[in-house]
Amino acid sequence: MNEATPPTPAIPTPPPSSDLDHQLSEVIRSYRIAQRIAQWFLVLAFVVAVISLIVSLASFSTEAHTAQRAVTNVVSAQCSFYADLATLPPPPKTTALGVKILVDSRNAYVGLGCRPKLAPPSKALVQDAAQFGLQLKG
Repeated sequence: MNEATPPTPAIPTPPPSSDLDHQLSEVIRSYRIAQRIAQWFLVLAFVVAVISLIVSLASFSTEAHTAQRAVTNVVSAQCSFYADLATLPPPPKTTALGVKILVDSRNAYVGLGCRPKLAPPSKALVQDAAQFGLQLKG
């Protein structure tokens, strides 16, 4: 019974510690480089976000200013229109429609906050408004 004994495997020898130190220092250096790249990427992303926010706010401000100017122009035109009607005296032969136009024009002028203030309504307009059940606000 001459059996062949299996060969014993050779135990590998560990690399010298100087090689491990060198490899470890290379890994740490690579990690630090990657860490710095990630930090710069985050700073860059933050700067881009801030710039985007500033541009968006500037655009919004411009749009809001344009819209405000448009509204101011419309209100100014309405004030001019209502001022012309609100200062007319009531016609001698009054109708409900004629008085309503004058009263509504005065009320709209006052309601829009137009300047200058209107003179007080004439006695004839106050009487005609009362006759037709209309309320004068200014």
